[in-house]
Amino acid sequence: MRKFLSMRLSSLLNVMVSRLHSLGILLMQVGIRLRDQARRTLSYVRVHWIGMLILAVGIATLAVMVVFWSFWVREVPMELAALSKLILDFAHRHPHVSRVLQVSLEAVPDLAFALLAIAGLSYLMPELMQKFETSRALRLSAFVVFLVFGLAAVVMNSVNREDQENQRRIDRNKIDTLGGQVHDTLQFLVQSKGQPNELERRRHILDTLRSKYILIHPEASSAMITGNVNLPPDWMNNQLRELGEQWSYVPIRTRTVAPIPRSYVVWADPPIFAVGEHEGGPITVGHVIAFNLYFKGAGPNQVEIQRISKWLYIERDNSLETEKNVIEDFSRRQRLVNQRIEPETLMPNENPHFVSAFAYDDTGTIHRLATQDDLDDLGDGKEFIYVVALITYRDVSSDPKKEHHLPLCSYLQPPAKPPGIWHSCQAGFNRSD
Repeated sequence: MRKFLSMRLSSLLNVMVSRLHSLGILLMQVGIRLRDQARRTLSYVRVHWIGMLILAVGIATLAVMVVFWSFWVREVPMELAALSKLILDFAHRHPHVSRVLQVSLEAVPDLAFALLAIAGLSYLMPELMQKFETSRALRLSAFVVFLVFGLAAVVMNSVNREDQENQRRIDRNKIDTLGGQVHDTLQFLVQSKGQPNELERRRHILDTLRSKYILIHPEASSAMITGNVNLPPDWMNNQLRELGEQWSYVPIRTRTVAPIPRSYVVWADPPIFAVGEHEGGPITVGHVIAFNLYFKGAGPNQVEIQRISKWLYIERDNSLETEKNVIEDFSRRQRLVNQRIEPETLMPNENPHFVSAFAYDDTGTIHRLATQDDLDDLGDGKEFIYVVALITYRDVSSDPKKEHHLPLCSYLQPPAKPPGIWHSCQAGFNRSD
């Protein structure tokens, strides 16, 4: 029995020693592997210490954010709001800074898209990316740029939110103040019931209720704000009943406003001879060659003359080409010499006004005097007198800013004697607007 127990114990001891030996070998192998892994890790860290440092900082930052999550949720927004308020207060005191800040707020989204576009285009430029990867200075510069832009975007967005919140607070205060004024006005009007001017009191109540409706409904149209659109009758009658009024609101029928008719400037007569002892006399030797151009207002409203340009030509024929040359020369002279006058008002049914068109010599500065040759050529059809004019005016009632034009291009038929027979040019100048 003793021998059996001794053999059993010896067997158990051998098994335990064998297993301890195997465990020792396993631990030795694990130690060797850990040593080798530690050596490889240290070698990798020595080569890529910047990346490992960034990874360590990122992990530490993430751990701090997780541990102090409540601080980030409560305190950081409060600090950003305080910083934003400080920046806004400074900007409000300095207009130039305020303009720069406004431009910066508008530029942040555009810069974000620009940076994303640059990052996307970088994949189309492998040579540039290779230089970027091999240059530590470029990588650090890019990191600093993106970090600064990210922080600036956070600050700018916070400033924008604070500015919007301030504007909402101001708007709410204005609405609350106006609402209080509307309530006080309504109470005063209700208490003044029975006063002599009852119609005026009711009109004030309706106007005040309109203000109240606009306060309650910010989406109200501009026509409703100006009073051109009626308020909902049901809402108005409910408000009147709440105020204790015994009368009902009746919407006003809107009337369509008829458009204001146009008024024009028209030529009152053909050009009239303006030489000799009296108007209408013939052209005589030694006198200037001139014609009076009469115009008047037509329509129910007054018109305002802005400019009058006129010129008198003596040409060798009355062909279409001559007409085009005359009109082209007149347009050139009009551009060079803008004959603007003091605004002249034409009233409806007023007597016609006139201007005079003179013939000039080749210099364009001295009146041309008629000679016997001129009389003979005008009588025989060897010379033709052209009168070209343009009146610019405004119809101050229908559209006071728009300019209208009244043109004139006519030539005198031989023998060029009073009252004369005038023909309109066919070159397309006589189109008024």
